[in-house]
Amino acid sequence: MQLRKDGLSLRAVLLGRRRDRRRNLTTTSRCFESLEPRLLLSAASAQSDGSVAAAAAEEFVVSEVHLRVNGDRDIVVTNSYEGISLRSGDTLQVVGITYEYNPFADTHDGVIAFEAYLSRLSESGRSPIDYTTGRFGAPSTPSLVPGEVVSHPGLDGAWTVAAGDNRISISMVRYFGDQSRLEARFAVNVQVDQPDFQHVLVEGESRQRLRAEREVQITGAWMNNGGGTFHNYSELDIYNANDLNTPVWVGVLVGTVGPGETIQGEYINPNESDAFDTRWTPAERGSYVLKFSVDPERAAAESDESNNAAEVYVSVRKAKRGDTQVLNLVPGPDSNDSRPTDDDENEQRERPNPRRPEDELPRRPEDDTERRSRGRVEEREQEEERERANERERAEERERERAQREREERAEEREREERRERGESRGRERHARRVDFRAIADASS
Repeated sequence: MQLRKDGLSLRAVLLGRRRDRRRNLTTTSRCFESLEPRLLLSAASAQSDGSVAAAAAEEFVVSEVHLRVNGDRDIVVTNSYEGISLRSGDTLQVVGITYEYNPFADTHDGVIAFEAYLSRLSESGRSPIDYTTGRFGAPSTPSLVPGEVVSHPGLDGAWTVAAGDNRISISMVRYFGDQSRLEARFAVNVQVDQPDFQHVLVEGESRQRLRAEREVQITGAWMNNGGGTFHNYSELDIYNANDLNTPVWVGVLVGTVGPGETIQGEYINPNESDAFDTRWTPAERGSYVLKFSVDPERAAAESDESNNAAEVYVSVRKAKRGDTQVLNLVPGPDSNDSRPTDDDENEQRERPNPRRPEDELPRRPEDDTERRSRGRVEEREQEEERERANERERAEERERERAQREREERAEEREREERRERGESRGRERHARRVDFRAIADASS
C-alpha cells in the first residue's frame, strides 16, 4: 500500500474522513485496525433486526469460512446461516475466508478487508449485532481475475462464547478511491449449549368443564430444563375429538428462557390475518383435545427431543351465558384442576354427596396431586357404576322380553293343541254316527 509523505497511508486518511450521518459522529481514528471505522461501515448497511444488507450487485462471493474451536477443532462452513454447536466458555476464531470474484461484475481496484461481529439474544427475542465484539483482518489487494478463488488468512483474535450468543456476522468491505462498499456478507448461526424444552402443565383429562359459545383464556407454561439461552415458542393446536386432523384453533406462547427458567402466560393467536380468533371460543359441545408442542420447528438441538409434546382433554357442555372462561393448566393452587368453577360448585350443591365412613376418620392432608388422582378415581368409579346399572337394566329388559316370548309361544302351543283335540273329537262323533246308521239299516233289512 502506498504511503504518503507524512507516513500515513491513503487508506487510513480515507477512513479518518468518513462520517456516520445517522449518528452525526465524525471519526478521528487513523488506525486501520481500529473498531470505529468498521462500526461505521457496518452501521451504514445495518437493518432493523441487526443483519447487514449486502450490496445490490455482488462482485465478490464468500464461499467458505474456516473456524477453529478451542484452538484444536476446525470447522468449515460452506453455506451462509449454517449452524454450529458450541459450549459456554469455548473459544471461536475465524482462521480463513475463501472468496472469488464475480466474472460478470465491473472491474474495480482497491483493497479488501473483512470484519466480523457476534450477535447476542436480547430479552425481546431480537439478536442485534454487538459492535464491541468486532474482530478484523488485515487489508489485502483483491484478486480481480474472474472466477479465481482467493484464500484470506482470517481475522485477528477470538471470541469466548456464552449463553445467548447465536450468530457471527462477517462483512467483506472494499475500499477504492475515496469510496467504500460492502461487497459480501456471510453469517454463521451458533448454538451455545443444549436446551431441554418441556411443558409445565396438568396433563391428561381436565376437571374443568367449559361452555360452548364463550371464549376461553388458556394459561400454560413451558421451560428450559437444560442449558443455554434461547428464544422459542410453544404451539397449542385444539382438535375436536371426532376429527384429529383439522385444528379448530391454534395459539402460541412465546418467550426467551435461560437454564431452569419458565415462560408462563396465555396462549393467544396474535396473527390478525389468520383464520382463527385471538382466543378460542368452542363452537359446539363435545370433547376436545389440546395438543401442546414446544420448539415445533426443531430450531434448537436439544438434549432430549422426546418430551416436547403434551396433551390435555377437556369437555364442553351446552352454551350458557357468562364471562370469559379461564382454563389454567399450570400446576398449583390456581389451577382449574385444584379449584372448581362456579358451574361446578352449583352442580355439586345440586348433586347429593353422601359421606362415607372413612371420611369420619382423621386423615393426613392431601396434596394437589393426590386430590386430583382421587377425584379421577372417583369419577371412574361413578362412571363404572352407571355403566353397571345400565347393563343391569338392559339385562332385565332382555329377560322380560324373553319371558314374554315364551308365554306367547306356550299360548300358541296350547291353542294349536286345543284345535287338534277339537278336530279329533268331531271326527270320532262323525264315525259313531256312521256306525249307528249302518246298524239301523241292517236291522231294517
